[in-house]
Amino acid sequence: MLGWLRGHSRWVGLAVTFLILAAGGAYGFREHRHEQFVAKKCDAVEQVEVDLGTRRNEALRQVDGPVIAFVGDSYTQGQWLDDPLKSYAYVVADDFAQAPYVDGRGGTGFENGGPCGDQEFFNRVGRAAGQRPTLLILQGGLNDAGLDDVAESTDLAIRLARVSANGARTTIVVIGTFTPPGADPELTAAANREIERAAESAEVLFIDPSTWDFPVMDDQIHPTVAGHEAIGHRVTEAILAAVAS
Repeated sequence: MLGWLRGHSRWVGLAVTFLILAAGGAYGFREHRHEQFVAKKCDAVEQVEVDLGTRRNEALRQVDGPVIAFVGDSYTQGQWLDDPLKSYAYVVADDFAQAPYVDGRGGTGFENGGPCGDQEFFNRVGRAAGQRPTLLILQGGLNDAGLDDVAESTDLAIRLARVSANGARTTIVVIGTFTPPGADPELTAAANREIERAAESAEVLFIDPSTWDFPVMDDQIHPTVAGHEAIGHRVTEAILAAVAS
């Protein structure tokens, strides 16, 4: 066998080189496909805002008075709804009769920068708090499931929100992790505990939606319009209950 290998060393070397190149090419192809997938997810998230055009700003200006601000993930954004302005955020704003400032980005979270990158909540709360809202609602965690440093990132978002509010009487509310049928319950529960721990440490209102039931789309993750309406009213009830207690 050794003699055969010595006699055919050139061909063995070429074969090994081919296998190495083939493996590298396959890895490179997978990386390229992954980058394409992430880019498409980013495009889908941003296309929601492009399609809305000025409607978010018009909704903000329609109510002359206090502002309620939201920073969140696809639930806040209303991604995959025919009309994203039917997300739970607009339901809550309507319940309180306040102007809605809504900054939702699909795939993002307290720790997760999302498919476009750098869109963690702590990178976005400044603009929302700058509206000097009566309520600033931070909603997320589903996309943080399985990640490290969720509590630290939540704490940072809350701290930056307070600084950016610049003395305004803004009440910060943190909504934890929803657990729709398509989510991993153990991972979402772990993320929810981390978010709750940070909210309690910062002494802000924490709403735990992990046991809420609501209608979801075929993907078993995102709420339907009826689901958003149910979520919105439960958020309102939780805030009013906390204020009354």
